[in-house]
Amino acid sequence: MRYRWLMVTGLSVTVAGCALITDPDEQLDSFVYTAESHGQTLTPGVDAEGFRGQIQLIGYLNTPTPCHELKGRIETRGSQVTLHVTARSTGSPECLTILGAFRYQAGIHGLRAGTWELRVLHEFPDANWQTQELKVNVEVR
Repeated sequence: MRYRWLMVTGLSVTVAGCALITDPDEQLDSFVYTAESHGQTLTPGVDAEGFRGQIQLIGYLNTPTPCHELKGRIETRGSQVTLHVTARSTGSPECLTILGAFRYQAGIHGLRAGTWELRVLHEFPDANWQTQELKVNVEVR
């Protein structure tokens, strides 16, 4: 009975390890966002904390209007993980012409222990806004 448990545990570790070799976006556990006080300027930023094999983060950004959707995508290279936060207009004709303000949360898993440079890029492909780059070092256990 104990041997069977070890086999199942070993299999799950092997399967989990494969996520590191496949699509890096599979390492993105979650990406959720909520509207903050639209019309008020937020200071773009990110707070991140490392845990066992993962990074959890909270970030803030402004958008040209409140009618934007945010999407997250990651890529890893060496000891650097980059989270691309892309803000796209919903195209709503009834959108207010005030500044949008959003808070987002993300979890990145499948990271080895050590110091990681977390880069967060706020991207606005359908607006005349420059990409904002934020960097923070995170210790993963």
